[in-house]
Amino acid sequence: MKAKAARYFFLFFLVCAVFSFAYFNIFRNQELALYDLRMQLRLPQAGSSDIVIIEIDDNTLKKLKAWPLPRYFYTALLKVLQYAQARQVIFDILFPESSPDDKDFAGAMKKSGNVYLPWAFRLKKRNIAAGVAAQPNLLLKNAAKGIGQINTFVDPDGKIRRLPLLVKYKGKEYLHIILKSFFGLKKINFDVIQHHNWLKAGPLAIPLYKNGVVINYAGKWGEAFKHYSFYNIIHDFSNYVNGKPESTDFSSLKNKICIVGVTAVGTPDIKPIPLQPEYPAVGILANLYSSFLRRDFIYRLHPFYNGLIALAIVIIICIAAFKMRTIPGFIFSLSFIIAYSLLNYILFVVLKIWVDLFYPLLLSALTYFTVVLIRWVKDVHKRMLLDKELAVAKRIQESCLPKVPEHIFDLEISSFMKTAKEVGGDLYDFLNIRNRKLGILIGDVAGKGVPAALVMAKALSLSKIYIKDTEDPGQLLSLMNDEIKNEIKTSFFITASFLIYDSQDSKLYISSAGHMPTFLYKKNKLEEIDFSEGAPLGLLSNQHFLVKERVLEAGDVVVLYSDGVTEAKNIKREDFDSQRLKDAINPAYSAKDITKSILEAIDKFTAGAPQSDDITIIVIKKH
Repeated sequence: MKAKAARYFFLFFLVCAVFSFAYFNIFRNQELALYDLRMQLRLPQAGSSDIVIIEIDDNTLKKLKAWPLPRYFYTALLKVLQYAQARQVIFDILFPESSPDDKDFAGAMKKSGNVYLPWAFRLKKRNIAAGVAAQPNLLLKNAAKGIGQINTFVDPDGKIRRLPLLVKYKGKEYLHIILKSFFGLKKINFDVIQHHNWLKAGPLAIPLYKNGVVINYAGKWGEAFKHYSFYNIIHDFSNYVNGKPESTDFSSLKNKICIVGVTAVGTPDIKPIPLQPEYPAVGILANLYSSFLRRDFIYRLHPFYNGLIALAIVIIICIAAFKMRTIPGFIFSLSFIIAYSLLNYILFVVLKIWVDLFYPLLLSALTYFTVVLIRWVKDVHKRMLLDKELAVAKRIQESCLPKVPEHIFDLEISSFMKTAKEVGGDLYDFLNIRNRKLGILIGDVAGKGVPAALVMAKALSLSKIYIKDTEDPGQLLSLMNDEIKNEIKTSFFITASFLIYDSQDSKLYISSAGHMPTFLYKKNKLEEIDFSEGAPLGLLSNQHFLVKERVLEAGDVVVLYSDGVTEAKNIKREDFDSQRLKDAINPAYSAKDITKSILEAIDKFTAGAPQSDDITIIVIKKH
């Protein structure tokens, strides 16, 4: 129960952690970077054609040879725009100090009746102000159609992506200059209410993110709006009044919303934004106003729903990684990540919905590799248990093999077996028959591993049983064949050779069920005793196996082996073959040294290559 409770607690903790990382936006900087990438990848958007930017650029400062500009230049601009019948004039320039020209400037503003001036607060927390940073002097403030704050939020990387539409200061709420201008344009008189992630004024609803509206930048500087030079406007109008040629079409300013600001290089009004590192602040106002006119806002998905998406991703990847094999699971997870990224991009470009991207991608990868790691640890644990079980099985199998002395009767005997896996399918046995005969069995079960080892154990037990009924090797193989065919309902079969040596007359009786030829060396001459017509045990019922008889003399050598000897492979996948086996045998050696010579030849030939099959060798030498 405690283990089960611990698992549930860990699962609950994991769910809370996954959700919390999304809800509290732990990877904020990374999400902002991918937000910028989406902004840069989408095609430039169309800014509102009702908006124009009048910029105090490098040429203006060069021609007018002053900064700050004297107020009479602004007065001249307002007269031109009034003549051109501009709909609104919005200044992104602070006028806190008094000037001798303020009276004329204020008069021009009153006469125009459509001029909006900015002021700025010192923000201490989100949209709550600690004080006023700058505001128009009283004369200009009273002359303007309206005033509004121009504060922005600066993200940790220094870029401007949001700005507060509402700043709270000393119990009052102050609207952004663009919101104030838009309300004036549309004659909206509703109270403004900020409710959770929305700012509402009557039927107008504006999505917010952390108390600010996300700025929908239509494009890089110069791409979305029409631009006019401050100097060119007042200079060309002077030429127009004096009957001189002018390059500015003043009719193009009719009914336009003119936003005036500084764009000269090196001025404080140049800010970094998602699209480029240097962007004039007047462009930020233009983009915001365009969003109001086009009802084209970016909606930042609520952290709660980002958390639900994160949990859903973990569940999907976990199911796929646990249920599928490694390669299909990897392909599915990779496809899922790609599909999510594409859907995320489509939602942003088409519906203007900003959904977390970095955290879901990171979570997908971490979840997949965590599940793979868990599966790998489980597999390793299972393998370790299996290895322990196989080690026990190997010891049991080895205990089934006979412990034969080097000399039996007048025979010197050497035997060797090495399995390709922990347990194998090769077998051999030596059976003492009435203390005067020796039964010699060698066999090879088709296959390797545990199933072959079980069939091998069955064959050994059958030989021990049937040797009590017959001393004819062919008949013994026939009895074993029928039993294996009837009892073992699998595709396994066994090649085997059974030899009986009679110590009284030195006769050797040989029978084979499809096994490798028996090598008999008499006076250093080799005879290959082959039974090509014999079928393996367990393949066909009612088989008859031939018996061949030979007489052993002093110095004769008998070599028995499994196909793992002649089919041993080197790194080039070449077989050791029977000729190399014959070359390794010197009948003059002792049985033990012949076995050693064969093994050394195999090791030299297969150097560096893994063992491909079980190897069994029996060498008998007559004294």
